[in-house]
Amino acid sequence: MITLKIVLKKKLLSDGTYPVCLRVTKERQCRHYKTPFSAKLSEWIEPIGNFNKRNPNYIQYNRLLVKFKERAYRIITDLEIENPDYSLQDFDTSYRITFNPVKNDVFSFFDEIIEEMTFAGRIGNAKSYKDAKTSVQIFHKFKNLNFREVNPTFLSKYDAFLRSRGGTDGGIGVKMRSIRALFNKAIERGVIKESLYPFKTYKISNLRGKGFKRALDFEEIMRIINFNLNDFPHLINTKNYFVFSFYTRGMNFADMMCLEWKDVEANIIYYTRAKTKGNFSIAIMPPVQKILDYYRAYGYGNKYVFPLLFREDYTPTCKLPLIRTA
Repeated sequence: MITLKIVLKKKLLSDGTYPVCLRVTKERQCRHYKTPFSAKLSEWIEPIGNFNKRNPNYIQYNRLLVKFKERAYRIITDLEIENPDYSLQDFDTSYRITFNPVKNDVFSFFDEIIEEMTFAGRIGNAKSYKDAKTSVQIFHKFKNLNFREVNPTFLSKYDAFLRSRGGTDGGIGVKMRSIRALFNKAIERGVIKESLYPFKTYKISNLRGKGFKRALDFEEIMRIINFNLNDFPHLINTKNYFVFSFYTRGMNFADMMCLEWKDVEANIIYYTRAKTKGNFSIAIMPPVQKILDYYRAYGYGNKYVFPLLFREDYTPTCKLPLIRTA
């Protein structure tokens, strides 16, 4: 059995009033939760937990106190449905999650995740979250956004907003996946309940890009590999990057640019893919060996194989724009 009551906490404030709190009692344990109000003893009706007529705003304040109790009762109802044996600590956790304006703010949680990603060197992911946050802020037009507000209707309207600005299925899908990932992290960390997850109704899988990818055929690839650069010396790095990737099983360009000489041992290249953290070992074929020999002779002489990250003290934030514009 759990009981709720609005009470004055016996702590006299400097203005001569006492804090008005919501007291929650279960199994002889009780906890107090603040409200925005305080009251003098002379303007308080203790048995029913209400302001009396001596407070000029008693009607408005009493209505708001009723809302506090109603919200608490909603939490209790949810807990009883999920687990009839819930504890006072379970109520406390749910209450603090529900009424913590910072934790419940989507934009604040975006900032938290962006900071974590940046600190971990996952700059690409951080940028995806930042782009999604900025886009939602432009759509929402308000400083704060509660997780409860981001429901399937909100997502559908946001989808329509993006399309009105020229958005395609592919671009919209990128932003929606960032929002979905944010919700998953919020649920994992206990910031929100799983019942608030809006992507059971709004399906990102319905966003199907109309573009298509066309692969080069073998003859086209060989034309690039055998292309004579005598008249185009400025393209030597471009060709080397392509050929190197082709003969190393399609090594990602970002991984190529971060490849270090210590990763090259005898006839094998060892590297860890930045995106998936998977470990790979690749046999060095003659075209790859030729490229490695070229950069040993004409590179910057630092730890990197390719001449893009010419400084060894670049942070992940500095590396990303260099790799993207190479």
